[in-house]
Amino acid sequence: MTKILAIDDDQKLREDIVDILMLEGFDVIAASHGREGVQLAIEHLPDLILCDVMMPVMNGYEVIHELHNYKSTMHIPFIFLTAKSELQDIRQGLNLGAVDYMTKPFEIRELVHVIQTRLEQHAQMQADYQAQLETLHTNLLMSLPHELRTPLTGIVSVGQLLKFKAQQETYLESDYIANLSDIILSSSERLQRLIENYILFPQLYIQVPSLVDKQASVSYPSTMLSDIISGLVECTNRKDDVQVHTGKNIRIHISPEHLRKIIEELLSNAMKFSKEGTPIEVMCEQINDRYVIRFRDQGWGMSQQQINNIVPFNQFERQIHEQQGVGLGLVIVKKLVEAYEGEVTIESQLNQGTQVNLSVTHSIALF
Repeated sequence: MTKILAIDDDQKLREDIVDILMLEGFDVIAASHGREGVQLAIEHLPDLILCDVMMPVMNGYEVIHELHNYKSTMHIPFIFLTAKSELQDIRQGLNLGAVDYMTKPFEIRELVHVIQTRLEQHAQMQADYQAQLETLHTNLLMSLPHELRTPLTGIVSVGQLLKFKAQQETYLESDYIANLSDIILSSSERLQRLIENYILFPQLYIQVPSLVDKQASVSYPSTMLSDIISGLVECTNRKDDVQVHTGKNIRIHISPEHLRKIIEELLSNAMKFSKEGTPIEVMCEQINDRYVIRFRDQGWGMSQQQINNIVPFNQFERQIHEQQGVGLGLVIVKKLVEAYEGEVTIESQLNQGTQVNLSVTHSIALF
């Protein structure tokens, strides 16, 4: 049975609400002031809370603020019932996390309708959230084992080959050793990046304040961006495809480590989702108080629906294109840039390429 907590210091109104909602088939508990309401909410975990604003001991705003401090109660739908009908009062309640705001006096039918509507919306949100979790779980189970196994297979295979050659006392030419070394290095770097992203991903959701220093201001010569990109493509077959257009020297609020990570992920995606021989452009420019970096490729692109569905551990049409990775790159970039009060936007069309725009705020041109 759906459980509702009614918090109101008006005894008659409180009793009327309890009686009517019980007739509607709800299980109702009641509190005469805010502090009692908080205690009952923690103890009984209702499915929805009705709460007056002006009450003794603890008012309604304090109640919702207090309940949001507990994981068990922070997501319970909260509806304010009050005689305060000023726009600023309504806005304050909604900004605190209330899902609705009803002014007294109200009709019982209206109250019942609002309760049912908000319960249905909450149930749908919970179902959507659960579906997202199941999708995340499925994508993780499908992609991560393959991505771990592939580079490990390369490393183990080369190791076994070297051991076999050593046992046979076979002389190895320098070119042959160099080729084997390239396999080990590329496989190791791929595995290292996967592990780093897998570690960084939860940190960005849980420990963002400890990962970034928004007050840090770092100077970047225009050549530094070119150097980072050159280093990333040096061991690939796309060196001639990447074209970098840098602007003035800049000072931006982002650490060199995180800037490199952002560029690495965006450049990797551009190379991954476009064919060898097609250009990849990296353009940098100063626009007022923002520094903008654009990554543009001529790959197979994305639909607007795919852009809207960018989530962790999800890759589109992997069965067709067989690209590497577990689908964390853009998610990590977005979280990092937003942590520095920046913005990431994506422009793309199927079979026409993709442009990712990275805009970092609080930047100034040096010269």
